[in-house]
Amino acid sequence: MSTFPEHMDTHAFANPKKGQIPFYILEHTLLSSTHLHHHDYVELSFVTKGHGVETINGNSHEMVPGTVSILLPHQLHSIASDPLSPLRLYCCMFDISLLTDSPFDIQLCKNLMSAGNAMPSHILLESSDQVDMHRLCSGMMLEYKAMNIGRNSSIRSKLVEALLLFVRSFPPASVERQSPSLEDSRQLDWEIIRYSNTHYLQRLSLRELSGRFGVSPSYISRLFKQHLGAHFLDHLHNLRIKRACSLLATTEMSVYDVSEEAGFESFRTFSRIFKQMNGLTPSEYRKSGSRDSGQH
Repeated sequence: MSTFPEHMDTHAFANPKKGQIPFYILEHTLLSSTHLHHHDYVELSFVTKGHGVETINGNSHEMVPGTVSILLPHQLHSIASDPLSPLRLYCCMFDISLLTDSPFDIQLCKNLMSAGNAMPSHILLESSDQVDMHRLCSGMMLEYKAMNIGRNSSIRSKLVEALLLFVRSFPPASVERQSPSLEDSRQLDWEIIRYSNTHYLQRLSLRELSGRFGVSPSYISRLFKQHLGAHFLDHLHNLRIKRACSLLATTEMSVYDVSEEAGFESFRTFSRIFKQMNGLTPSEYRKSGSRDSGQH
């Protein structure tokens, strides 16, 4: 029997009350490994103690004190914690709308959306940056537990600072620099991109987006090329094939089930696009055991 990744309803888990931002944070010790899962929120994690291995979309990296990871919505991930040195970490989850709703965070949002692609999804911070990240995470925790005046503003400001610390830790070539086109970008553009990145497993088309957001299909096509450097359909296929690669590498699901779970309505289309992007059929990819080939 195929084992499907678990979907975590983070909105229900966070359970934001009226007037509270869609945000959740906890500090915990991971005594056992987590199952392969995905969720709707973006997740920022910061390791303070212990050792383990995190797998994101089929690619694994070591987790040690000072490691920061960014998980985008619906990225498949799991953590194996060392039982002799269990992981202690902050786990901060938030809806991407906290950034896309602000016209001043477009550059930051664009860089975060590239995590796992142009920009790595994790980094080991320098010692001074570790101190700053710990301060920010503990500050968010205190604000989250309290109900002080300006609570939402304080949480959001610390979250933005923590995300900037993550982005700025990479070499300049890894991140997108400010440009006039970014300064002038419309908030609607990023709302469309956000919606696409969180609903890519569902039936999605330029026509559907056009009707939902009240703009022409050609406008949406241009904004994807402008902001992400790819046509809408190519971006959609890239997200779905990455998910398929992770499922093939980390589960025993049948190739047909993988096709459906990755959002493809046609198995023939899935097989064609998969081979086009990876140079292997899905079955060949699974048998090869490769984690380094293709767009995953």
